[in-house]
Amino acid sequence: MGTWGTGITSSDIFNDIYDNFFQLYNIGNNIELISKELERKYQAVLLDEDESNEFYFALAKAKWECSALDKNLLLKIESIIESGSELKRWERLGASQSDLKKREKVINEYYKKLLTVNLKPRKIKKNSFRDSIFRKGDCLMIDLMNGNYGAAIVLTEQANSEFGLNLILMLDYYSNEIPVFDNFNNGFCLLEESIKKTYEPFIQYCYARFYKKAKYKFIKIANIEIELNYNSQNEMYSYGHWNFLGEYLLHVNTKGKKILDKIKVERYIKK
Repeated sequence: MGTWGTGITSSDIFNDIYDNFFQLYNIGNNIELISKELERKYQAVLLDEDESNEFYFALAKAKWECSALDKNLLLKIESIIESGSELKRWERLGASQSDLKKREKVINEYYKKLLTVNLKPRKIKKNSFRDSIFRKGDCLMIDLMNGNYGAAIVLTEQANSEFGLNLILMLDYYSNEIPVFDNFNNGFCLLEESIKKTYEPFIQYCYARFYKKAKYKFIKIANIEIELNYNSQNEMYSYGHWNFLGEYLLHVNTKGKKILDKIKVERYIKK
């Protein structure tokens, strides 16, 4: 589902669209042109009933912050809420009754805010530049805060960039013992089911700006050589919050289906 909470902004897709909006806004693009560009770029999301609501929620929030929320988009948000499609979506994707109630409260409060007039429209903000949190090849221990640990390898780093992205490869490691060097060098990838119904390594780009909000602890314990080069402009890996790394690992090991396929880590670090 790509979410890490019931909050209106707590999903990968929401943050991708919201951030894309302000990337275009901060370089002076017209708001309606931005909307059309996002509709073009995220056409696949708009056609997916399990993701399209996130597009409209993100676009409406961004436009409201700019005091540019139009009537048609507001009516679309109203339709999503009154039809119950958002709660049905969460229920279909396996949300608990507790989370459904929280989500219902969140979207109702969100809609009430959209009905108000924003008297302080967001100004164009000059983009700041960031370094990645970790260096290429860093081996990370993930403290899952439940007595167990995960492991991950940093495949890329960025210096003085807009997002300070790290590309993170998650390992199939879940133990009450701290991972050691051999777990990284000779371990196996954590897998997830792809759209094609095959199993692929769980690899995700993480933003430097979200690191301080992570509820899990990421601690470097070693560094290994990464022979392969990755480019965020060419790779089709997802973007998301640091929390989702821990959430997915916990889900697989406590609630999810055990995946028996194995893919060695070395395939993603060595030529």
